[in-house]
Amino acid sequence: MSNSIIPKKEEESSSPKEETFEDILQDTGGFGFYQKRFLFFILNIYYVMLPLSWLNEIFILNTPEHWCKHPSTEGLSPSELLRWKECYLTKTEDGRGFESCEISVPLTLDVDIFWNHSLRFENGLCPERFLIEPCKLGMSYDQSDFVRTIPTEYGWVCSKKGNIPLAFLAGVIGSIVGTSLYNYLGDVIGRKRMTFISVTNVLVFSVLKTLSAKHLYVYMAFKALASAAYSSAYQLPFAIIMEISTPKTRSYGIASTSLAWTLGVCILPLYAWTLNGDWFILSITSPLPLVLVYCFWNWIPESPRWLLTKKGDYQEAGRIMLQMARSNNISPPLDEKAFLERLKIFSENNKEQINNFIKEYCNLILTPGLRVKTLCLTLASIANFYIYYQIMINIQFNQMNIFLMFFALSIVEGPGYLLGQLFLELFGRRWTHVGFQAVNVINMLMIIAVQNTMEDPRIVVSVLCILAKLNSCAGYIVFEVQSTEIFPTPLRTTGIGFTCLIALIVGLSGPHVVYLGGSAPYIVMGGLCFIASIACIFIPETKGVTLPETLEQTSHFELTSKVRSKEVK
Repeated sequence: MSNSIIPKKEEESSSPKEETFEDILQDTGGFGFYQKRFLFFILNIYYVMLPLSWLNEIFILNTPEHWCKHPSTEGLSPSELLRWKECYLTKTEDGRGFESCEISVPLTLDVDIFWNHSLRFENGLCPERFLIEPCKLGMSYDQSDFVRTIPTEYGWVCSKKGNIPLAFLAGVIGSIVGTSLYNYLGDVIGRKRMTFISVTNVLVFSVLKTLSAKHLYVYMAFKALASAAYSSAYQLPFAIIMEISTPKTRSYGIASTSLAWTLGVCILPLYAWTLNGDWFILSITSPLPLVLVYCFWNWIPESPRWLLTKKGDYQEAGRIMLQMARSNNISPPLDEKAFLERLKIFSENNKEQINNFIKEYCNLILTPGLRVKTLCLTLASIANFYIYYQIMINIQFNQMNIFLMFFALSIVEGPGYLLGQLFLELFGRRWTHVGFQAVNVINMLMIIAVQNTMEDPRIVVSVLCILAKLNSCAGYIVFEVQSTEIFPTPLRTTGIGFTCLIALIVGLSGPHVVYLGGSAPYIVMGGLCFIASIACIFIPETKGVTLPETLEQTSHFELTSKVRSKEVK
């Protein structure tokens, strides 16, 4: 008896087994030279370039250390500046820094004299009696890491510091709208076309938002429009490689693209560092490598699986798959007429109607046997996304070098993806995912404990955050495999998009929770991981299964109690 997920109708029927797309794909060479060329020489280059524009606002919106501008600070050495701060700036509540937006005015001095004259320390002593006042001459900024950022150039500090979470919020709102719409269009007009539309969207609006940063609401609008395409720009090319891969090689495709993404994320802090943290140059140049994507048009195929099940275009699918067979050096060559007839029969048996936007999403919830899977995958997606992005945003508050910390958080993505791939192949999808979520619950509890017991928890918290990031990347790999193997072809990008949509909606609270500081972000992240660990128990084991082509096939998937499943050869 197989431990895999088997459609009930197949078990009960004595009729000959219906040919699957995997059977047809195997006859074109399986995961051969065609797939490897597409994966290693096109997609990997693409995924290296993508995070440069996706994550650059961690640096662009960074707020370096700042204090009230005063004539006395001009020309001071670092040690003299520190002494001046100790005299005229009040300490923060935790005693580890200085208040940024207020200054202590000596009661022995006239206020106008204080603000317009340079004050020298007499005998190394500071005045004892002060009046606390807000800054009047603007701000001075620590430029050791950043020559300029949007907050330093346009004064997004003190009373305007709320502009920063608003800017992040605009990106999340754009992602919510874009994820739902663009991924749906990927199921309607095709993966390839929507990939290029998404890239164009990112390029145009990334440049426009850079040029409009002086005006908050215009900047937010263009940021939302640029962010709308990020999710589809990532997921649609990924869907193509998954849909032309054999069951045993899907996880390798995921690992390869994920490692390419990791390389891009690691390049970003190095590039920002070489620019001395100049936000304008970083923002205007980081999306430009995506222009190379247009050179790949002839080498990026439309998904033949989508052409057959959604559009019913077996001739175009046949053209692509015959080219695939030739590239994979199939011998003897396939009989074109007989092969097209097989595709025609498969298309007629598996073609799904193109529904409107609302109906496609309703199918995820209303289809028996799919709604629970959709809910559980969504809860897992929420936990993985929330930890990934909020830990990245939170690095500017841990008082460590932001470039080194970002690089450390980035480089662990590679081991995380490899760990996820290794475990899901060894132990199956379901319990691997449960384990990763449970470990992150423990991780968050440890961070909270360290924050409340250690005098200086920065290094330990940073290490635990790095481990949490590694773990969330491993969990994300499992989520990608599970969602690809559970959602049927006509709803695959819509289904994945839906789970990401809900994750992004929950993520709306992320920047604001991060800016609360303290243990609040880790309490929220730990709670989400706990819920996800329970939900992952109810996601079916899908190791080695044939990708479902129709809603009916997905509906008949059974939840098994064992970890391993029989692999499809």
